[in-house]
Amino acid sequence: MATPSTTTMADRPPQRASGSHVVVIGGGQSARWLLYLFAEQLARDPGPMAGLRITVVESGPEFGTGLAWNRDNVLEEHLASRADLVTRWQYGDQQKRQFAGTSELLREMGAQVTTMVREEVVDLAATERGFALELHSGARLEAHFVVLATGYGTKPWRGKATQLDHPALAGRQGIHRSPWPARELQQAVFGTGRPRPKQVLLLGSYLTGVDTAVTLALHAGKFRNGEDGRLAYEGPADFHVCMGSRTGLLPTVWGRESAKPWLLRRFTESAVKLLLESTPQGQFISLDAALRLLGEELAEAAQEIDGRVPSVLSRLHNPARRLRAFRTLMSRRDAADTLDATVAGLVAGNGTSGTYHSLRYCGWQAPIDKAIALWNECSPWFCAEDVARFDAELRSTFFNYMLPMTLNSALELGAMMRSGHLSCIALGSDYQLLAAPDGQRGVALHRRGAAGGTEVSQFTDVIDATGHEWDIEQHRSPLFRSLLARNLIQPALRPFRHGALHNSKAPKARIVERGGRHFLRSDGVHANPRTCESIPANHVDQDYSRSPAMGLYAMGPNLAGQFADAQSIGHARRDATRIVEDLRRKAGVVS
Repeated sequence: MATPSTTTMADRPPQRASGSHVVVIGGGQSARWLLYLFAEQLARDPGPMAGLRITVVESGPEFGTGLAWNRDNVLEEHLASRADLVTRWQYGDQQKRQFAGTSELLREMGAQVTTMVREEVVDLAATERGFALELHSGARLEAHFVVLATGYGTKPWRGKATQLDHPALAGRQGIHRSPWPARELQQAVFGTGRPRPKQVLLLGSYLTGVDTAVTLALHAGKFRNGEDGRLAYEGPADFHVCMGSRTGLLPTVWGRESAKPWLLRRFTESAVKLLLESTPQGQFISLDAALRLLGEELAEAAQEIDGRVPSVLSRLHNPARRLRAFRTLMSRRDAADTLDATVAGLVAGNGTSGTYHSLRYCGWQAPIDKAIALWNECSPWFCAEDVARFDAELRSTFFNYMLPMTLNSALELGAMMRSGHLSCIALGSDYQLLAAPDGQRGVALHRRGAAGGTEVSQFTDVIDATGHEWDIEQHRSPLFRSLLARNLIQPALRPFRHGALHNSKAPKARIVERGGRHFLRSDGVHANPRTCESIPANHVDQDYSRSPAMGLYAMGPNLAGQFADAQSIGHARRDATRIVEDLRRKAGVVS
């Protein structure tokens, strides 16, 4: 391990060279899209991009995949959440080839592309003409532009405190803070010796929770085709997985992808722009108004394609009350029955044996890809009050429908439920995880019972499968600690529409005041949503831009505090478009 230099990096300005030098920190999906957009720009109009130099620094062993598609993190059986059958391995291998092909294409077009694998940026400082970077190996780079494309990283880090941080659980066996890498989780839960009874609690019932349940099931037992034509699961009688979340609801299931692309009619970019209003506190889009437009779009698509509209969609025009009632109703139903009914409604025939070829079209899903992309682009202009209410009341229901799980995952969960190896429960918001009684291993779950009082359940293992938290002030990366210490970045700030905060559902601990204005301190990096340029700690204005010829950008999951779907591949592409366009504008003044 190299010893960090004591030289002050801010005293080392970049050397003058022809063309702009861009350093991309992270070599996963975000970096792949950046390279693709750079190549597209050079092919269309090289202009100020002539002589472009690109350096990609990746801490892991390969380029193009990132956490979700890397063979070292996921299992061959894990599927992409799509309407068709694609494994994460297949998709990841495709992305690796595309990354390599795009890199070579850029070189053929005259760009200088350098890729560095198993390397990490540990320090970054601004200079008069750009940025100076120090690597873990002791090497140094100098750049005009830097892009934080770090994604999730190979070892997901936790930001917010969770129930697993309770002092009583400190040092307790059976606490697993991440489901990745999947093989490491299997080893941590089951070990290599004689199998012991396993009662596992998963915190989270969305897509990460689905993948985690499959990870455990594949190690403990096996799936097979049953005599009744249904998928069946065989596992030890003393193995059980309980998926727990605030609502206890599972994501719905993708139907067959429509052969005819749906063109948005009501929830359109022009219609959304009309919702944007300026106030003394900033620019805002009403969350309720956007939900109403979205509900109208989904309902129209359903009527035109198959006429079936889930009841939840008809409630979007009054989300605060109707979606809350819907969530309460669904949480009282048996999860296995609900899942069986969902699959049966999507699979042709008797619904017992499901294949992708037997899927029916699901009309309301036709516009989802385009609608969720536009929703994501709207999200930076939702005020703090709306964001806090959305997170507290609507998020789970919204994404369970807008980003469903794939058919095979649904069939596997159904098989585990029928065999008695899987259950789903609503934890509510006031549950507790405590150490099991003296002399007993494991963790005790305390939650409010359906008839009142407290129910106590005991588990040998608890796995945090809620996804990733992005409170950058708790980031363990030396790079992010350096960026924060140098005030080059700050946590995302969401302005409040009104000065009065007493009616807000925002946690008081996350409300900050800057210059007489109130903000909700959110996750991720505070950035200009139009360009993805990071906003330093002494600014709050979302239109911030650094001086010409230099820029520090963030993209992908690093923008989780501003964009609702920051973790998606589609969002990474839109970020790349914004960044490359801003770089093209600024690169013209680089000497």
